[in-house]
Formats: sequence, structure tokens, C-alpha cells
Amino acid sequence: QTADHVINNSLLFNENDEIQVVKSLLDTLVEGRFDLWTNCIIKSPSHIHIIIFGLLPRLNEELQIHLLDTFINIVERHVRNAEICRKYKLPQHIISMLLSKESFVQTMLHKLKDRFIRLLEAIGKHSFTTVDLFHYFRPFSHPSGSPVADIIIDTMLGTAISTQLSRPPPCLDMDGTSISVSSKV
Repeated sequence: QTADHVINNSLLFNENDEIQVVKSLLDTLVEGRFDLWTNCIIKSPSHIHIIIFGLLPRLNEELQIHLLDTFINIVERHVRNAEICRKYKLPQHIISMLLSKESFVQTMLHKLKDRFIRLLEAIGKHSFTTVDLFHYFRPFSHPSGSPVADIIIDTMLGTAISTQLSRPPPCLDMDGTSISVSSKV
């Protein structure tokens, strides 16, 4: 099912109540009743894209902020969630979306820049591949990439600072085509 189809059905089922749709999709994401403290491990990764790329642009600004803050907390709460987001290429898709010239993306970029930085930081803190690195540097050579390049720089600085404050400096393990960032204790 496409994201639009899932969201349209959810809106119809929940009588266009956006808050209920958000709750419903978060429940589906964790395959149970979502709770940030007791049940927030992602078990249905296909719903990541439905939430971030299908639902988020449709919400009012207040709900966009709330949903992104919740999703950032989900990713920060468990390393497994960050790994799932990376595995399903969420950072690459976010960067591609931000490079889009569509007006709703530019509006979201202006309003939610700090939250996109925090989300990319949360995912990037746990592991990073050379493919991820390629996508993070795409905005620097893209014609409309300047505002996105600023986000990438802020993301990398934030990731480096938070990693440095919370644990020993990361080590880079080069294994084939991937670079794994891990802390040696």
C-alpha cells in the first residue's frame, strides 16, 4: 500500500482527526500501543516512511513539531531504532526530500530545520556507512542544496559534540564498503 492510501484510510477511519491518525500510525509502527517509556521499539519499519514522508507534510505545524519530537525520542531511546532508520535509508530520503523544490518542503524546512538536524543526529550517532556519507555530502553539489548543506553541517557538528560529551570518542572501523562508528570503552 502506498503512504497516501494508508493515510487516507486512517483519516477516513478516524473521521479526519489528525491526532488520532498520528496515534494510530505510532501504534502501527511499534505493533502495539505506543508508549515512549514502555513500548517504542520499531517493529514495522515500513511505517517509518509513511509517518515521515506521507503524514508529516499533511499535518498542521503544531502536530508536525510534536510528531518529529516524538520520532526523535523514539530513535534516541533505542540504538535498534536508529539502526532500523539507517537500514531503511531514512537519512538519504530526508536529504532527498529537503533538496526537493516543492513549496511544502521549503515551508517545512524553514519551520522544522532544527528538528530535522536532531533527527539526522540521532540516527548518525550510532553508525554510518560510506553510502550514508555520500548522501550527506550530496547537498554540497546540488544546485538548490545550500540550505540543506547548512543542515548537514549543523548535523555533523551536533553529532560530533554530543558523541564527545556522552561517551569516549568514536572509532571508525573500515570494513569493506562501510564505515562503522562505535565507541570503545
